[in-house]
Amino acid sequence: ELYQNNKVFYKYEKEAPDGSTIDKRDYYYSCIWGGSRIDIFKDLKLYDSIPLEVQYPTCCCFGGVHENKLFITSASTLNSTGNNGYITILDL
Repeated sequence: ELYQNNKVFYKYEKEAPDGSTIDKRDYYYSCIWGGSRIDIFKDLKLYDSIPLEVQYPTCCCFGGVHENKLFITSASTLNSTGNNGYITILDL
């Protein structure tokens, strides 16, 4: 579940939100543990999702000279896809 002011604004059934970050436009990026994606929220509503090749993304942050790269970490030992435990860098 995601909360604001102690009120749920988005609920997950099988996955769970983990680490998150906010971009310059005030979009909220949430790593979805067990969901192989990052959900993007705007004004407390699901705006978009970014599919990932890892099942358990754990944390994300923006970086790079123009802050247009999204760095994503993931859990390393929970499955055998071969992509877990590395830093994924996406150009946004």
